[in-house]
Amino acid sequence: MRALRIQAIVDNYSRPAEDKLATEAGLSYWIEYGEENFLFDTGDGEAIQKNMPILKRNRESIDSIILSHGHYDHTGGLGWVLCGNKEAEIFAKTTVANTLWSERITGFALAGMNEQVALEAADRFHYFEEVLEIAPDFFLIPKASDRYPRPESSKFLWEGNEGELQPDSFDHECFIVVRREAGLIVITGCSHQGVTNMVDQAMILFPDEPVLHVLGGFHLQGRKPDFHEKEETIDAVGEYLKAQVARTIYTGHCTGLPAFERLQEKVGDQVQYFYAGDILEL
Repeated sequence: MRALRIQAIVDNYSRPAEDKLATEAGLSYWIEYGEENFLFDTGDGEAIQKNMPILKRNRESIDSIILSHGHYDHTGGLGWVLCGNKEAEIFAKTTVANTLWSERITGFALAGMNEQVALEAADRFHYFEEVLEIAPDFFLIPKASDRYPRPESSKFLWEGNEGELQPDSFDHECFIVVRREAGLIVITGCSHQGVTNMVDQAMILFPDEPVLHVLGGFHLQGRKPDFHEKEETIDAVGEYLKAQVARTIYTGHCTGLPAFERLQEKVGDQVQYFYAGDILEL
């Protein structure tokens, strides 16, 4: 079985001992899977440019890029990555470059990926709408189930043309499932469809295989300063993950520190923060 090693290149926070790393409201993971290197998301753009050299990661050695969804805090560094890598294929949902919006306290703001970057790299995109195995036992999952509620903070996200906005369907979002000998690992970017629904979908697709780890952002904080995810919502996520995940739960980015601390109250040390620079071998 291939070795699996994951490093957080970009996150909202780093450990105090790693204060040389840039932080931003964004996410990017470097995934080593056997001899292949996958870059999962690219952050907002600035932190990845500083952190990759510090962490001794080279753009040239990326074999494939996976975009979890179309928001700028996950796709903003794509242009910089592509300038240093002329070969890597980009895996994403068909609608990843659609026009997306965020409702802020100051009004609506564009929240999608850079359209020019998407156009210039059009021949490198591999779009998918079905479960896709891009390496042995390494799957891209195009949609979560809808059995459980989505985070309420997702109600501030929209799609469509200006003046004709609709609530974001998150059809542009995907996630990863890696099958290991002992069970499954679920890796997500923002979990706009709900991390509970993503874990549920993984169990539907791979029945009788336990979920060992969940890793990623759970979107339990909003970008509007006057919004806070309800404690009962966070508690429900924690209770579900505690019941369904056999080993450690790693989270960061859009989960937010208050929600992370609340999850720790419910789940204990089973949930850990995955800071920029951290490495996991799973």
